[in-house]
Amino acid sequence: HHICHFPKNPYCPICVGANVPQKRFHRKSPDEKERAENFGDLVMVDHLVFGKEAEAGYDGETAAVFVADDATDLRDVVPVSSKSAEEAELAVKTFVGDKPVGAVFSDRSRELKAMAKRNRWVHKRATPHRPEAHGKLQIRVRWTKEATRCNLRQSRLPHKWWTFAGRHAAMARNVWRKGTDGKSAYQRRHPDSPFTGQVVPFGMGIKFRPTKPNREQLLEFDARGVDGIFLGWDIQPGMAFKGDYVVAAWSDFQELGLDAKVPVHVVREIIVPDEVRYPIADAERAMGLRLPLPAEQQQQPAGDGAEAVGQPLTTGEASEPAGATDFTFHPIRKYAGRLRAKYAPYRTSSEWIA
Repeated sequence: HHICHFPKNPYCPICVGANVPQKRFHRKSPDEKERAENFGDLVMVDHLVFGKEAEAGYDGETAAVFVADDATDLRDVVPVSSKSAEEAELAVKTFVGDKPVGAVFSDRSRELKAMAKRNRWVHKRATPHRPEAHGKLQIRVRWTKEATRCNLRQSRLPHKWWTFAGRHAAMARNVWRKGTDGKSAYQRRHPDSPFTGQVVPFGMGIKFRPTKPNREQLLEFDARGVDGIFLGWDIQPGMAFKGDYVVAAWSDFQELGLDAKVPVHVVREIIVPDEVRYPIADAERAMGLRLPLPAEQQQQPAGDGAEAVGQPLTTGEASEPAGATDFTFHPIRKYAGRLRAKYAPYRTSSEWIA
């Protein structure tokens, strides 16, 4: 046995000390899982950190605080300027509103431990460097990241708009996704105040009534419905919706370009058309631009009049694109043909959303 130490001998101190296997995490049944009963009893917190300069948000944010309630499954993504205990504390208190915090759960980061200690909150901690030890939190973070990428992809807004795309992704799930009890997370949090807002895809073209300072710039008989892009809902402390929406004017994108810091407006009146259209994506197609191609196809010419993908949109009003939205798939994927056949009936964006 001392020659090769095989098979492993549980009574051999060399075998036991040299090879320590990792303990397996077994999935628990729903009856064995601990679940909070009321909103705020257990608040799960995690940091999303963006280290690259190009990943900075709309106002230069370099991180975000992901907050989720265990009892109601309500969640939010709060962009912050830095990964600090003060920013995390403000995000959690804004999330819960006037409700007390029973306990917080985190991955033992230094900032979150300082936050819990300062507020004298009970701090439940996961095993360090073991993602499976806090899978309930990680699966929510992963879904929010994936939905944020989809929001930016369908709207064709630059990466810095993740500050709005992330909050839209979280809030859309709060009001749209129904649980096994037939209620959404927003309904569980506000049982007496149902969500009365309009559920609109991120980056969709809408019309909105400008605020008074912007209306004064219009001529007397100009239309009061301005073309805009939907960015999300204005959420009050306690995750309450009071009827305000976050939008941007389409004319500002045309005048300033995609790379500029286009002004954002908080308005109450919006008009959502029946047809789902994404103005920036439509303008790209009208100008001859294409979605990013696989690496092996990027060498091919894009056609007459085409320009580089990602070039700032600084032209005037683009003409309507010919034909409906065409959803194409990666040509070398194993199941590309099967996907094309499966989604062939859904050719227009409105049918796709439906």
